[in-house]
Amino acid sequence: MADLLGVNQYSMARNVKQMTGYTPLQYLNRRRVGAAQSLLLQTEDSVQEIAAAAGFDSTKRFSNIFLRQ
Repeated sequence: MADLLGVNQYSMARNVKQMTGYTPLQYLNRRRVGAAQSLLLQTEDSVQEIAAAAGFDSTKRFSNIFLRQ
């Protein structure tokens, strides 16, 4: 992402943190969990399907991050 914006990764990370209060990974995970929460409420899909749709590579990782949010 930093390459696409023409900045180095450290500058990008610092700017994201200043703008959002979160590191890029924290911000991304919060957005993914938010999307998953919506899917959990609006669909009958399984947790596995929702985790994959929200961009998590495994249900276990999704569960760990979801519980920390």
